[in-house]
Order: sequence, then structure tokens, then C-alpha cells
Amino acid sequence: MQMETALAIGKAVRSAAGDTPWESAYLAQTLTAQRMLDNRGIGGIFHLGATMDETAEEKLKAHAWLLCDNTIITGEAGHEEYAVLSTFSWKGRCDGADGRN
Repeated sequence: MQMETALAIGKAVRSAAGDTPWESAYLAQTLTAQRMLDNRGIGGIFHLGATMDETAEEKLKAHAWLLCDNTIITGEAGHEEYAVLSTFSWKGRCDGADGRN
């Protein structure tokens, strides 16, 4: 049940991000989903990462993604390209489909 809720929150946050009058980058999406999960007693972990892109005008690129029970809830697109700089977790429980934490 917790995983279903976490996935629904991720979907809602991603959907709403496209409708905000401001840029809702992955950091904003991750922090929003984190707050919504925490309010429901669902734990998780989010990562902040960075990579260098020598071809881009802004060489340093950053990304954020949130996991619940090793399932990415927000920020999945391209996350594997980034080196993790910091990791944050909060208490709560997020059960996978098999019931294990």
C-alpha cells in the first residue's frame, strides 16, 4: 500500500510540474514528493548529483531524484549520468510489492 501511494505521489508531482507557471525542475519535484511522502509517514531517500558537460554553455549540470524502496519516484530520467554528491533520508516506511522494506 505504501508503494502504491508513493508511486501515485510521484505521478501527481510529475504531472503538476508541467502545469506550474515557474520551472519545476527535478529538485523542486523531489522536494515536493518528499514532503508529501513524509506527511503520510512514508520514508525514502533522495540524491543530489552533478556531472560535467563540456559541450554545454553551463558546464556543471545538477540533478535530483527520490527513491522509495529502491524504486525511483521522481527524477528517473538520466539519473545514472550523475555522480551522487549528497544523500538525504527521512524516517518512515515504504514497503515494496513483496512487503519487505
